[in-house]
Amino acid sequence: MKEAYRPRKSPVQERSRATVSAILEAAAQVLKRQGYAKTTTNAIAQRAGVSIGSVYEYFPDKNAIFAALKEKLHRDQFEKVTQRLTIDSAAPPQSAVRRLLQARIEAALEQPDVVAILNKEVPASVFASTREDDFVTFSALMAAFAERYEKQIRIKNLDTAIPLGIQMVDLTINHMAAHRTAELEDPAFLDELADMMCRYILK
Repeated sequence: MKEAYRPRKSPVQERSRATVSAILEAAAQVLKRQGYAKTTTNAIAQRAGVSIGSVYEYFPDKNAIFAALKEKLHRDQFEKVTQRLTIDSAAPPQSAVRRLLQARIEAALEQPDVVAILNKEVPASVFASTREDDFVTFSALMAAFAERYEKQIRIKNLDTAIPLGIQMVDLTINHMAAHRTAELEDPAFLDELADMMCRYILK
């Protein structure tokens, strides 16, 4: 996250974590109702039921709030998908791929309207230029997946294929969540995406 849009401090105690959580939830609600341009820190504080001083204790401005909100949404998605990778560690590869994609779709469908507004209305400069830590961690998990099913993996250049596959799936699902939510909820979409990825990954 760019230095200008970092929180002032991270919550430590349970009460402070609850305050920050309320602020981020309120920011999502106000953003959906009013849009980025009309959203103010006062409106967020009022919706969260906290003082404006409490907001400024953790965030210097609304952009820092939105940066933290997007980071939280992304982190929630990332955790759901990585948990699925661990849960399905002994599953057949076709089943593991399908369940992994299903977890990614379910995560994307949790607040697609908020993600869409964040992507469309909030200046890109507000957000982190990269998600390198999560990307490196997830790439390592996918490399472990490939190693687990080594005899069934047809790809030779995993260093290129893994980041390519991650980006392709992310872009596809994020686009569908923002613009074609009903189609993303259709089991037929999961069927086709899983079939496509299995054909790409597996022998």
